[in-house]
Amino acid sequence: MSMAYNTRPGTTRLRTHSHEAGAEVWWWGLFAAGGMISALIGPVLMLLQGVAGPAGVPTAAMSYRRMRHVTANPLLRLALLGFSVFSFIYSGHRIRRYLPDLGLRSKSPVIGQICYGLALLGGLRAALVMARLPGREK
Repeated sequence: MSMAYNTRPGTTRLRTHSHEAGAEVWWWGLFAAGGMISALIGPVLMLLQGVAGPAGVPTAAMSYRRMRHVTANPLLRLALLGFSVFSFIYSGHRIRRYLPDLGLRSKSPVIGQICYGLALLGGLRAALVMARLPGREK
């Protein structure tokens, strides 16, 4: 819902435009959260596990046993799930907004359903993977 100040002299009331409120506001909020999380955490994870680990930096390289022990923590699983879900939503929204540049109409409800549906499926798959991660070795 957007707000605008009433421009009549001597008035300080706000006008609200409820016609702009709706599901799109929630998608933009999730898009912003996903963009922020993906921009801050994604490169760090890629640097540590994808570049520094194979290069031999000892703080980044984790053995399977150590990684299994770390991912057994439910809070870390929840954080990884949040990172995955928000990243999928961010990607789906970003793809939907880029499709007009490729000649597809972004106002078509089918395109939005496909983009957000795939983001939802990716989030559900991430939840399945997190649930199936093995626990600590005994």
